[in-house]
Amino acid sequence: LCLTGSGGAANESDFRGWFMRVTPDGKTIPTGYGIRSPGGIGLNHLGDVFYCDNQGLWNGSSSLKHLRPGGFQGNPTGNKYFALTDVLGPKPPDPKNGSRIEIERSKVPDLVPPPVVLPHGKMGNSPAGIECDETGGKFGPFSSQLFVSEQTHSKVHRVFLEKINGFYQGAAFPFLKGFGSGNIVARFAADGSMFTGGTNRGWGSHGKNPFSFQRVNWTGKVPFEVHEMRAKSDGFELTFTQPADVPSLADIASYAMEA
Repeated sequence: LCLTGSGGAANESDFRGWFMRVTPDGKTIPTGYGIRSPGGIGLNHLGDVFYCDNQGLWNGSSSLKHLRPGGFQGNPTGNKYFALTDVLGPKPPDPKNGSRIEIERSKVPDLVPPPVVLPHGKMGNSPAGIECDETGGKFGPFSSQLFVSEQTHSKVHRVFLEKINGFYQGAAFPFLKGFGSGNIVARFAADGSMFTGGTNRGWGSHGKNPFSFQRVNWTGKVPFEVHEMRAKSDGFELTFTQPADVPSLADIASYAMEA
């Protein structure tokens, strides 16, 4: 359970900006802190929990984040609630605005770097629901990867993750666009098809319908896409969904990058 801690209004409810575990008998357990504005929550194929935080206070761009028990997600507005619990130890120092993640991690070891940052305005503005492809290949070649709904741009993104030294990192890829409304959630059916649900209420969306409920079926054709992108000490290692032309792969002119 993620409680928004965007800093708006009075934020008088206890534990705003924290994430909680809820036991079967209804007991809530403070589990981590630093959340800004969660758009969706979901699991990967290993059972680890992720959520999407939206651009704004202490979040220069939206991102997919890993909810590690005891982890700090970067927004200190809810740190005052350390006064209400000793489950996570004493209140940590607030991070310094304008600093770097690794510098602040040296001061606040609980700080969890976001595995994937979604460039604002390019990968969308409002990432929401998270769904893992556990269809066993019924939806194409992306088994165990995550799919992230995007409300403002009416899209679905695909995310590859790897775990390095105990922390997740990865890359996000545009997957599908042109949905009828702003996607909030996606779910896979037993036959491997993806259902999406959306609304343009509130922020509005590129898809102009007030709401949508759509189905995506794999055609059976494997698209030529970057399947995995890994960061290495000397660059990036790319894996494709299909065999690629070796001379083209070796030609630096085949690639473009912008920041």
